[in-house]
Amino acid sequence: MRRVMNGAARLTRRMGRSLRRRTLERLLERYEAQLDACKRTLRDDVPASGADVKDEMDDGFDHLVRAVGVALMEASASTVRGIESALRRLKRGTYGTCADCGRGIPAIRLRVLPFAERCRECQQECDSMVQLPLMVVGA
Repeated sequence: MRRVMNGAARLTRRMGRSLRRRTLERLLERYEAQLDACKRTLRDDVPASGADVKDEMDDGFDHLVRAVGVALMEASASTVRGIESALRRLKRGTYGTCADCGRGIPAIRLRVLPFAERCRECQQECDSMVQLPLMVVGA
């Protein structure tokens, strides 16, 4: 009886791993497409040098649009790296284990953020150590 249950548990884990892999692969495709779209938009929106005569407001708006585009591209690239990392962890058998404390990452966190590499507590501690530079407006 115990052998049957162990076999069922292994099958369930394999099925769960397969489902997680497919979910991560679909997310990866979506974010790679978003990243490509951001790159195309930035490339297509960069005006040819000297093409138009613009005033300061036009230049400011163009700068803002490019800055937002770059920020979106960086966020998409970061997400793609996270998903690729999660796929490697899944292959190694460490998916769902916190990279810092070694405890399991709660399933609800993995459902919300399938490429999470830390439990909530360790992620909060990691985030608190990161010092983001302050942006100075008008500098």
